[in-house]
Amino acid sequence: MQAGENFRPERSAMRLRGLKVWGLALAVALVGGGATLLAPTFAKTSGSLKLTGLSAPVTVTRDGHGVPRIRADNGDSAFFALGFVHAQDRFFQMELMRRAGAGRLAEMLGAPALDMDRYMRRLGIYRLAEAQAKAASPELKSRLKAYADGVNAWIDETAWPRTVEFLALRHTPEPWRPADSLVWGKLMALRLAGNWRTERLRLDMLARLSPEQVDFLWPPYPGDAPTAFPGVPGGGSGLAAFPALDWDPRSAGAPGTASNAWALSGARTSTGKPFLANDPHLEFRAPILWYLA
Repeated sequence: MQAGENFRPERSAMRLRGLKVWGLALAVALVGGGATLLAPTFAKTSGSLKLTGLSAPVTVTRDGHGVPRIRADNGDSAFFALGFVHAQDRFFQMELMRRAGAGRLAEMLGAPALDMDRYMRRLGIYRLAEAQAKAASPELKSRLKAYADGVNAWIDETAWPRTVEFLALRHTPEPWRPADSLVWGKLMALRLAGNWRTERLRLDMLARLSPEQVDFLWPPYPGDAPTAFPGVPGGGSGLAAFPALDWDPRSAGAPGTASNAWALSGARTSTGKPFLANDPHLEFRAPILWYLA
């Protein structure tokens, strides 16, 4: 008898069908289990919730694009709800940004983030955010606290944020603080403050060229004028305190480049109201920087 005579096509076909069935069952189990595990983090768009810390009833509705509309009886309740829906939709982004501002990314992402953390701690923008939170007006403090309470209510509501990102990193976030909200604005300012590269480049050029030559090669933006700060040593000696960075002078960019805006007086519009158009020159990202609510 030859070896090939034991081959039975019908038996192989049955085995193949069995493997397909088991594979399909495993896929369904994985998808179902994952959906069950992550369901608490999905934005709740219907029904009602009773949340600790909310001072008055709030109604949140979403349009067909998922944009929330918040109706509240007072400002604190509105900010509480805003913090809650922000956390529903993009808490992992919020966690990354506050840790970036505080120089604490390495605690979550490991050694590759150490250089960034050292740089951000030298800049000290989170310390500035904490100082700003302490010096804020009573009204602003109340709004910041209400927003933080809303974020933390979402964290408590989901037991802990079991999104795919947090699960993969095995990271449990800390409660949200008012300074965490304020550091966002400072990170945005840092992102748009490319002028420090230009200032450093001009300083290097002034060590070799006259001011007139520097202005010819790198013309100042019309209307710019030197700003003097009392008590700040001249001659670039303050750079010693700035973190040493490997940088390319070409990264300074061209003068006068930035987002643009233009406005019309109400005297020139059909409605009689002023008109403002703005074109922010920002990179594409997901989630996007702005949040419509």
